[in-house]
Amino acid sequence: MMICLMLLVPLLARADEKVALAKEIMDLTHVNNMMEQVKTQVLQLQNQILSEMDIPENKQEETKAFQKKIHDKIFEIMSFEQMQKEYVELYTSVYTIEEMKGIIQFYKTPVGKSMIEKQPQIVRKSMEISQSKVRLLIPELQKITEEFEQSLKKQ
Repeated sequence: MMICLMLLVPLLARADEKVALAKEIMDLTHVNNMMEQVKTQVLQLQNQILSEMDIPENKQEETKAFQKKIHDKIFEIMSFEQMQKEYVELYTSVYTIEEMKGIIQFYKTPVGKSMIEKQPQIVRKSMEISQSKVRLLIPELQKITEEFEQSLKKQ
């Protein structure tokens, strides 16, 4: 039994080190701030989608309240505080201790800091690109959906 405990102690210490390194990466990369930015961008996208819908004037406020309720519910479970444990598990399952140490070293360099600083821009612009592509597909997807619904009715 004593031998088992002696073997277990280094493993636990390495697990603790991995968790600490994962948290340091998340701190350096401002994961919590990125989550807030995603939240804002999702809200903006929802508002844009709502503005493009043909919602009667007298239902606008009701629709916005419904949207806020959905948004709040989604981000209730997707807040940084709620997601932190899963993020730590993700980092520790994907990266080795040595990799995390290297990532931390990189993020502490001027180039690494620049990457972190510019990452929100990259994310925002990539979301804009994706949204514009999806917007182009909407009419075609609606047509495909309608055709599928019609084929189901014929069967």
